[in-house]
Amino acid sequence: MNAKKGQLKKAFNAPRLHVPSVEEIFSYTHPISGAKLIMGHIQKPATAPNGTVYDEPFVVAWVPPGRVNITQFSLYKHASVALKGYTRLRASAQGPGTHSAFTRDFQCAAVYAWETRILDRGSPQLDDEAIENMIWRVSDDFNMAAPAVKVDINNKLKHPSSFYVPSKHRIRMRDRSLSHVLHEVAHAIDMTVNDNEWGAHGPSFVRTLFVLAEKYQGFDAIALEKSARKAGLLVADLDDLKKLKMRLG
Repeated sequence: MNAKKGQLKKAFNAPRLHVPSVEEIFSYTHPISGAKLIMGHIQKPATAPNGTVYDEPFVVAWVPPGRVNITQFSLYKHASVALKGYTRLRASAQGPGTHSAFTRDFQCAAVYAWETRILDRGSPQLDDEAIENMIWRVSDDFNMAAPAVKVDINNKLKHPSSFYVPSKHRIRMRDRSLSHVLHEVAHAIDMTVNDNEWGAHGPSFVRTLFVLAEKYQGFDAIALEKSARKAGLLVADLDDLKKLKMRLG
């Protein structure tokens, strides 16, 4: 067996924790990634990732959004020790780490579907100059270096897709909708102001989008939040995004 197959077999056979079986005692949802930190109790024997078996242990773990089975967790015999582990992770400003399970863009499709129904309706079309001016205006309002922008319209594309390139701080617009321009600027703000290094359309991005839609499109942020939550989107509280809130003035 080669090394790669050995690693795959080890990962496949790793002990798993079924999250719904945990009786939660404390929990905290990270506002940017949407991951949930839990401390809880399991009323049956459980096996730790290192193979140690515990009888009715306490558990501390970061749970990726949408996951019911996880392989990264810590088990403890005593609640007091588990609480120390939970408190230490809760106090860390780094969040759950950037393992692939936490950086998965888990609500991308749902965000796009919601935007199409709500934000894109009646959105005006902008010419090249207006697109650049809007990006500069938003960047200035949020005290952020303006992303470089390239307007690249190809009418032959049935579904043109604009995008933000974080490594180059650059936006490439392939359509002219104001709502789509704000979507890409929201990515720039979310990654540079909120320091989002997790899912691109996570809770902090959605909140940032509300802020821009209210400020530059005239939407009601409370109504947007109600609609988005009804659609099943995770939304960060503005109070938890202190850098963004500070730049709102």
